[in-house]
Amino acid sequence: MLLSDYLVESRGWKNGVGKSVATTNLINALAVHHKVELHETPVGFKYIGELIKQDKIAIGGEESAGLSVRYHVPEKDGILAGLLCFEMVAKRQQSLGRQLQELFVKVGSFYPMRENFRLTQEVQAKFTEKLRLDPHNFAGHKVAEAIAKTV
Repeated sequence: MLLSDYLVESRGWKNGVGKSVATTNLINALAVHHKVELHETPVGFKYIGELIKQDKIAIGGEESAGLSVRYHVPEKDGILAGLLCFEMVAKRQQSLGRQLQELFVKVGSFYPMRENFRLTQEVQAKFTEKLRLDPHNFAGHKVAEAIAKTV
């Protein structure tokens, strides 16, 4: 998110940002702030890479810290990400921590919360069985089609 913010401000790249569904929603808020299109993809950098190849996004990343930018290869590049961070710190003359604080002022702070549930074997068996059944409705809406996947 810091690099996305930096690339919009320093290069004027506003053609979009890509992220996988498992990546922080801080990027969603930043896309709204900068008025750039957000592309949310399934997990897997190949989807981000496709958006880069099509020049739909200026920067794309995923939850395991994979990142790339437009005009570069459509693959994760940690060296490029590191070099861009060095450039960003040098140009802005602020630590990454300070830049993150300023980003939170712009768009709010986002902290993920993880919930762990302990289920009895009986409840776990019922839950597993329910997952195997085709759903007929979801959130009050009739399900049109369910695609079976082997678990």
